Parts: sequence; C-alpha cells; structure tokens
Amino acid sequence: VDFVGESVVQNYPQVSLSTLACCEGATPSMGYSGCGGPDVYWDPAECAPTQGHGYLTVQITGEPAAAGPVAAQIEHTLMVDGNFHSVSGAPQFSVTADVPFCAAIEARDLGSGAVTMGQKHCFGDAVVDQLGPQVLDPTQTLKCALETCSTGIGPWDPMMCVPYEPDAPTTSESDDGGSGSSGPDTAGEGEGDKGCGCDTGPGGDAGLLLLVGLVGLARRGRRRRR
Repeated sequence: VDFVGESVVQNYPQVSLSTLACCEGATPSMGYSGCGGPDVYWDPAECAPTQGHGYLTVQITGEPAAAGPVAAQIEHTLMVDGNFHSVSGAPQFSVTADVPFCAAIEARDLGSGAVTMGQKHCFGDAVVDQLGPQVLDPTQTLKCALETCSTGIGPWDPMMCVPYEPDAPTTSESDDGGSGSSGPDTAGEGEGDKGCGCDTGPGGDAGLLLLVGLVGLARRGRRRRR
C-alpha cells in the first residue's frame, strides 16, 4: 500500500504563570474549570506567552490494497518508526508528533492471513527546527514594557516582578505561532500524545500534554509602585 501525506506544523503556546510576560499592573491568575487541572486566566491585551511547543501533523491517505469484494477483508495497519500506531479498514490515518518520523502501511488479508508491507515515507526533517520546545516573542503582540512576576511555584506576585528578558531569539514565524509544510520529508522517529480537552495541543493520535491559559481576568485598577 503506497500513500501520500499532507503535513502541517503548528506551534501551540505553553502557558503557566511562569511563562507569561505581562504589562505592568496585569494580574493573571490560576483557577479550576473541572477538567482535573488548573487553568491560567489572562488578558491577551496585557500578557503573552514566552514558550510554545511545535507539532507536526500528517494526514495519510493510501491507495486501497484491493478492489471489489476482496477489499472488505483487507485490514490496514499504520506502522510508525517500525511500531504499531493504529489500524483501519481504509488506508487513512492521522499522525501527530513533535519529532520527525517514518511511516508505512501494512495490509493484511483477513481471509488468507497474507501480510504485505507498503513503501515507507518519512516526514519532519525539513521542519525539525520548528518541532518541540519553542521560544515565543511576546513583543510581537505587546508594545508595553514587559515583566514577569512568578517564580513558577506560587501565584503572580506584584512584589516579585522583574523586567522580562528573553532567553533566546524567537523561533515563531507568525503571531499565532503556526506554520505549514506539505508533502513527505525525511526520516526521524518518535511521536507525542494528546490529552484532556482543557489542554491546548494538536488533534490526532499523539502529542505532549499542554496546559493552555484561557482568556480571563480583566486589568485590576491598582498598579504596583516602582
């Protein structure tokens, strides 16, 4: 079974109080929405994330292994980097990963037990620098002087604020962090997971769990004195 793959790369912001940079006086907070973990509430007019995570999603469409009545007894299995990924009656799959990977479709005749492995195609090497942890530039959306007021182990504390200093040049390519690439690339391995609906991350079958903030509290009136 041969196939083609349509590829898309998306960069999802990774939001916590320690990864937000905000204008002076902004007060993001944490709360619970019933999904099992805390959410971060913040105003995009006052705050922006400084970290993201890049994922490659490939929509795979294969040629049927057989036609006519025989097609109903063919089972298609997607193998990713030599490991079982998923099985389907039709050779159509979706794979989401944060590293490059190679895939092939295995066709099994349920009547005779015969198994045929299709051609392998690889994806992700051309966009490997957009996958995994990414640095986002909050100054692309905010023009105020930015500060961070959380150490990562407590609430947003106006008495702990320090000026925001980027750790590395931004790797995002647009304000929403998304970019796209289509067609097969070159080899790699591995894939991620997806999780609860309160997490913002890619759809599909894999990816890392991300906790993403919801737009929340408005600016409080009182500002911290410097």
